Amino acid sequence: MVYAERERIPISSEKETRKKETRKVVRILREIREERGRAVEERAREAFWNFIGSSDCPPWLTGYLPAQGTLADEDGGVDGYVFTDMDEIEIQIKSSPKGVAWAKKTHPKVPVFCVESTYFSDSEIMAIFLPRLRKIRNRRYNQARRQTQSSTFSLCLKK
Repeated sequence: MVYAERERIPISSEKETRKKETRKVVRILREIREERGRAVEERAREAFWNFIGSSDCPPWLTGYLPAQGTLADEDGGVDGYVFTDMDEIEIQIKSSPKGVAWAKKTHPKVPVFCVESTYFSDSEIMAIFLPRLRKIRNRRYNQARRQTQSSTFSLCLKK
């Protein structure tokens, strides 16, 4: 068996100790990252609920509901649902650009929003969400309108 020079500890046990320490550090960092993510989701929920009751809220924005942690939500990468006058928009809330990149890759159809701090005010958080939500809602509204117009047009042609 090969021994380290100074302490006469077998080298294999030094490697095992380093591996254990590395695993412990990785586990702690993962726990910190998960806690930060939960805190950001909670802060976004508070901001939505405070904003929806205010006079600044656009009329098309009608509600917000956090995901309930069901298997469907987890598999779909959904953190919450934004309700509009037309339908609901599933969203993901991430606390880092790296998390955003990962979410876009794993769940490309669910819009991802990055809230990097729990110290943002409600208006700062809503400034992150509103422009993109407005764009998604307007796109869906225009698609529905076009479908209605085309079906009405085809009905007119059949007569």
